[in-house]
Amino acid sequence: HTYFMKKKKMKKTILIITTIVYILLITIHKSKANNEALKTPIIFVHGLGGDAGNWNIMVERIKKENPGLKTYQAKYYENTKSILSKINDQLVVLAAEIEEAKTKLGIKEHNLVCHSMGGLLCRAYLMAYGNHTVNRYISLAGVHAGQFGLTGQVEKYAPAILTNLARENIYRFIYKAPIQDHFSVAGFWKDPLINHTTIYKEECDFLPIYNGDKQHANAAAYKKNFLKLKKVVFNGCKTDEILEPPLTAVFSYYAPTDAVSKLTVTDYTHHDIYNKDVFGLKTMLEDKRASMNVIDVCGHTEWLFREDLYTNYVRPYLN
Repeated sequence: HTYFMKKKKMKKTILIITTIVYILLITIHKSKANNEALKTPIIFVHGLGGDAGNWNIMVERIKKENPGLKTYQAKYYENTKSILSKINDQLVVLAAEIEEAKTKLGIKEHNLVCHSMGGLLCRAYLMAYGNHTVNRYISLAGVHAGQFGLTGQVEKYAPAILTNLARENIYRFIYKAPIQDHFSVAGFWKDPLINHTTIYKEECDFLPIYNGDKQHANAAAYKKNFLKLKKVVFNGCKTDEILEPPLTAVFSYYAPTDAVSKLTVTDYTHHDIYNKDVFGLKTMLEDKRASMNVIDVCGHTEWLFREDLYTNYVRPYLN
């Protein structure tokens, strides 16, 4: 009896020591990454209702650590214009601005750090534009799996015809061409109700293309283009007050159901975007070229200025 007790205690001790060593190694790795000077230029892309100035605090922090590092803060469709415009048009303008920025800075390769809707737009850019020269892509609170709820500024500027409807009835209007053409959220509004799936796939003209919900001739090329990346990072937070559901940022989304009252969020492993490896997420996770981080408490815009979020979930991945 004494022998087995000692053996059990020894196993527990070994487990504790192993855990401590693992934590120390991770800490050392992050510290080393954070101490290495950044060399690759960075282009920052704002989110819905945002503007280039949203990045000022983070850029100032990076510049202080890395004097001389070239950076650019995208100015495409700023403020309410980003809400009241077709998302497909924003992608075209963003792609052109990235090329202009590269010329202006005199660079070729660069990294992308993107927030909110900008995270989704950047992923679409990396898929659709095979001439991209991005090494590392970091998404902060990106609306990747879709949105099913009008929150914050979105609700403030949404057409009245939508805000006066319950979620289960918004599909009657949000997929109509006039709304798709003049309200960016309509392009990534993914209704999880089973009897609304067909209209989403047929009439929503952005998200179904980039999330594999609609077949198209460029699917293989889009995946190939994305897989050119050396590293991708998807960061999200459980208490995000703008994204609906909050962890759409890491591809968690509502499971198909027949009623809003039955909505249940399932993680990325339950969805085709991962299981069918639509744009290479599964491949990159298996290759350890992709990271997905979820934190417990954070506001949607805090990714832009909180030092701890930058130190732990942005800075280590830029080298």
